[in-house]
Amino acid sequence: AAAALYHAGKVKHLLVSGHREASGYYDEPRDMTARLVQLGVPENAITPDNAGDRTLDSIIRAKKIYGVDRLTVISDDFHVSRAVFIADREGVEAIAFRGEAVGVGQSFRARTREYFARVKAVIDLYLLHTQPTELGERREILVKG
Repeated sequence: AAAALYHAGKVKHLLVSGHREASGYYDEPRDMTARLVQLGVPENAITPDNAGDRTLDSIIRAKKIYGVDRLTVISDDFHVSRAVFIADREGVEAIAFRGEAVGVGQSFRARTREYFARVKAVIDLYLLHTQPTELGERREILVKG
């Protein structure tokens, strides 16, 4: 979905955020970047964020580290609502693009997990004021065109 939006000119740059293990074996941003490049997205149009361990981290880091104030959340259909909710709470203007639906077996598990993740997001944002586990220095995303 992300590559299709890029090729259609709907997004100019992709910030791919996800979990990365210290061992390097499991690296969501690396894997997403590799797949996007395979699909014809230029590498200079992709910024990997290796500290997006959870959705809350990804959204807050997009704003505080990369200076993003508007974004398109591209994710699973059951996940984008929470991401947009978090973005709104953090002052980031966000719209959602739902990817393909997951299979029935995965869907029940994913939806159950998402239910609890939504409750946790409300607690994190309104009661605990949770911040990402890793912030770091500000980095600029250079968008061509």
